[in-house]
Amino acid sequence: SYAEAAPVSVKARTTLGAVTTLKATAYTSKSITLSWNAVNNAQKYQLLYYTGGAWKLIKALDAGVTSYKVTGLKAATKYTFAVRPAVQESKWIYGGYKTVTQASGLAKPATFKVSATNASQAKLTWSKVSFAQAYEVFQYIGGKWVSKGTTKNTTATLSGLPSGTTTYFKVRAVNGKKKGAFSKVKSATAKYVPAPAPAPAPTPTKVVEKDA
Repeated sequence: SYAEAAPVSVKARTTLGAVTTLKATAYTSKSITLSWNAVNNAQKYQLLYYTGGAWKLIKALDAGVTSYKVTGLKAATKYTFAVRPAVQESKWIYGGYKTVTQASGLAKPATFKVSATNASQAKLTWSKVSFAQAYEVFQYIGGKWVSKGTTKNTTATLSGLPSGTTTYFKVRAVNGKKKGAFSKVKSATAKYVPAPAPAPAPTPTKVVEKDA
């Protein structure tokens, strides 16, 4: 059966080639998308992953399918996949397989809050992300997102906000070169502080003239 099969090639009467290219074309914290080359005479493709010292079937796909999105994965975890073609004679026969190892991405912060603390500062707080080594904070400035740097904490205070205006922020987890998904965009409106009124001009002192 498909579930019992492991990626071992068996010679078939039908000429059946091999999967020679298998790539991870996209990934998130919960999914990895795979694509591979079409194989002549294949009737099915078996997609498997390696776990607990054995290959396990994910899905048997029709011959016209050469990509698949594997879902339900754990964040920041390495997975090894294999794809091989299959043709049915007296029993299912399998062609050569190809493997690829890819890690799923970092999750995005589940919560993200922003509040203005005074006329020029905003305090940002977010939830911890598993496997994150740091967090990168972004601020929307001049029509584009600008990185304001990284921190190992789950809070940051940004200064220099324009008084009385609304500023937008987002944050993501970082692990080495890996970048997690962005949090939801949140905003804060710095409190408007009017410029102080100029000091009144001093009242001229009345001069009292005395008779000579």
